[in-house]
Amino acid sequence: MDSPTTTREELFVKWQGLPPVFQQQVLDFIDFLLGKYGQQQSETTPQKQLRPYGLCLGQFKVPDDFDAPLPDEILDGFEN
Repeated sequence: MDSPTTTREELFVKWQGLPPVFQQQVLDFIDFLLGKYGQQQSETTPQKQLRPYGLCLGQFKVPDDFDAPLPDEILDGFEN
């Protein structure tokens, strides 16, 4: 299997040999593929690390009345 660099170089050399109108068609096709299949992460794009569950465990406590209705003076600030 070709390395990504070799494939990129081959693609670029072939693209340069095309007339400008066909170069644009190649670019349009790439845009089509990206739209259809989504942009894939390349080898050089770092993977986003997910935060572990319980990262702030013990650092704060959710009050027991967290889901309780807000006082009228606070609600008035949102509604007026």
